[in-house]
Amino acid sequence: MCKGLDGGIIGLTIPSYMDPPVHTNCRCFTIPYELTDVEKRLYEKIQNGKVGIGENAKPYTGTRNPAVDFTNKAGNSTLTKHFSDHKANFDYKTEQQYLSGARNFLEKSTTSTTQSFVSDGGTYFRYDTTTNEFGIVNEFGGISTYFKPDTGMDYWLDQISRYAPK
Repeated sequence: MCKGLDGGIIGLTIPSYMDPPVHTNCRCFTIPYELTDVEKRLYEKIQNGKVGIGENAKPYTGTRNPAVDFTNKAGNSTLTKHFSDHKANFDYKTEQQYLSGARNFLEKSTTSTTQSFVSDGGTYFRYDTTTNEFGIVNEFGGISTYFKPDTGMDYWLDQISRYAPK
């Protein structure tokens, strides 16, 4: 339980209700930490409800349209390209496994390590701070992408600064 919290920031990457002790015989502890400017902006967005974290992470509430998963605006499938680009991130051997993994990640209930937001244009962004999974459901209800960013939390913070409601 505690391993996934190591190195996290209470109230930023870890929901405040996970403040130690988390369980019986918990030996976790917290230390003071000075937030970076980017982290301060994320914390502000969490506090004002623009970005959800843990039990307050926003599930996708639009109308899912699996028929347009990994389909571009011209109606052409992008699944083969996405699978080719991101299969090294996962243990998936087929496009169908990758597609199922993306759907599972974006449709499952949020967890204590899930963060999410909806852009002003209606695009849903989701990131898991423990598994480093990132995915997007576009404004048409289709999955646009699913992968594990090389820069992890830095990538997520960049997405927030670019696309989260101001």
